Amino acid sequence: MKCPNCGMDIVIATHLCPHCGYAHDFDGAIEPRRDLPEPWDLTPDTTRRRDRHEREARFRAARREDRARRDALRQEAGVYVRDERVNQARESRSRDGENVGRIWVVTRNLVLASLALCALLLLGAAAFYVTGAYFELDGRYTGSYAYWVLPELRYLDTVFGAACAVTALVVVAALAALRRGKRAGSGLVIFAAVLFCIARFAYAVALTAAFDLGSGLLASSGDWFIPLVLYVVFVQLIIRKNPALRAEEGT
Repeated sequence: MKCPNCGMDIVIATHLCPHCGYAHDFDGAIEPRRDLPEPWDLTPDTTRRRDRHEREARFRAARREDRARRDALRQEAGVYVRDERVNQARESRSRDGENVGRIWVVTRNLVLASLALCALLLLGAAAFYVTGAYFELDGRYTGSYAYWVLPELRYLDTVFGAACAVTALVVVAALAALRRGKRAGSGLVIFAAVLFCIARFAYAVALTAAFDLGSGLLASSGDWFIPLVLYVVFVQLIIRKNPALRAEEGT
């Protein structure tokens, strides 16, 4: 017999056409003709909807996992970079702070050393003027002979030598105060400079008046006055800016 659906010959006893799968009965009761179903039409609607939902769910889950993985990598990289930059900046600031601290320590030591040198020079000047030993440096006269000829000079040299000694003591006090980081050290430096200037000018004026030396001695005062002023200004600037010399402010 022939298949009523596809028209092919059926040579075996079966209720299904081996060519198209059409079902029929041997008693002649044949099913109504219908089109061949497509493969996706053989799947029920519920199954299709379930499969579609599962595919969409798997797709969304895969996208979420991929997005979460990318966010985690991005966040981890960002945190690493940020922490690394913070650490580098902190280390850089620490190194800069250490370098600046070393510079301040060096300038502090230089200031203290210069004040110690000033104190030694003032004490040496006091000894030279009180004893008249500076005449021995010239080699032409001795101190005793010069003072025998010019007794007024002994008095002036003694007074100026005493003033140099007092100034040296003030400088030593300023040195001790600055070593302890006290603010009084700055004022003592200024006081010592003013005291020395007054004593030196008074000594020059007294010599000029006593021995009629003219204005040459007073005119030469700028040779020591200008360097002294520059030194005091420089020291005051360092004291103001250097935290190592202002430890008292941190307490």
